[in-house]
This record gives sequence, C-alpha cells and structure tokens, in this order.
Amino acid sequence: SFVIADGTRLPLVGESMDMVISNYVLQYFSNPADAFGEISRVLKVGGHFVGTINIIETENGFEYLHNKEIPVRLGGEDGTVVVRFFIKSKDEIHKAIEDAGLTILEEKEMNHPASIIDKSFRERDHVKKLPMLYTLRK
Repeated sequence: SFVIADGTRLPLVGESMDMVISNYVLQYFSNPADAFGEISRVLKVGGHFVGTINIIETENGFEYLHNKEIPVRLGGEDGTVVVRFFIKSKDEIHKAIEDAGLTILEEKEMNHPASIIDKSFRERDHVKKLPMLYTLRK
C-alpha cells in the first residue's frame, strides 16, 4: 500500500514499514532531521529507505546560504515551473541520517538535467546542485 502524508507526521505505526521511498522531496524540509527521524520511526529494524534528494554545496565563503531557499527551475532552461527548496549540504544530510539511527548503504550522484538553479539566484555561480540517490538501512 502507498501513503501520501506530511513527512514529519506519518500516519503509520512505529516500526511497521519494510521500506520507505521518497523521490526528490526531502530538500523541501527546512529541517531534514525531522523527516529522517520520522522515516526511522516507521521503519522496521532492518528496513530500508530509498530516495533521491537535491543537495546544494556552496563554495568556501558562501556558507551563509545554508538553510536559505533557492529557486530551482523544473523542466530545464525552457521549463516554466520554479520551485523553492532549502540549501542543505551533504554534511548536514549525513548528520540527519546518522542522528536518525540510519546507515548509508549506498550514495550515488545522479544526473538530473531537467532541474536547474534558476537564473534569478544571484549566487548561482557559487553553488552546485548534487542530485543524490541514497539507500539507507535502519
């Protein structure tokens, strides 16, 4: 069965899921630790999370951008939809995963050319979007 719900308050019994799947959603959470904590809560011991997340790495000197919103154009240069998600570094995501009691089994950089940092973002040249695939185990 599939459930669509707020990722910080899943309407599921604790330790009741064998697998949780999330596709490019976690970057919309201001605090990804809340989402990973909830994922861990509902996963059975030995259960798996498989998901993709857009991580934004900043150049040295631009760390002040962390936790700020960034406009991302879906559909590439000619796309018509701009969404906003939070700038989160790989280190922050790894800490949220670890704090939730989850273990990284696989981490792989993905190619996601239909999602680009919008030209309206002044610091565009000082950040890099890393679409990542994670496989985690509780």
